[in-house]
Amino acid sequence: MRVAFLGLGIMGRPMAANLVKAGNEVSVWNRSAGKDVEGARKAVSPADAARDAHRSARILESRHQAKDHPVLLNIPEAAYLKCLLIFVN
Repeated sequence: MRVAFLGLGIMGRPMAANLVKAGNEVSVWNRSAGKDVEGARKAVSPADAARDAHRSARILESRHQAKDHPVLLNIPEAAYLKCLLIFVN
């Protein structure tokens, strides 16, 4: 499966790496430079990452972080991988 992964922070980077390890073709993009995932294609923009992807994952702290990249707001909800966060106290 071709997966676009947007957001390579503390949670996103390991998730993208696991998708690569599972044999997926992964394109990654991050707002700040200098983050990549071994075995994944580094995209120059969110649109570049999402090109030809079957699914996409957007791991951002908030929707407001996408304001400079409108394509992040326009990817159909059905194309997103569903993720669940569980906080344990």
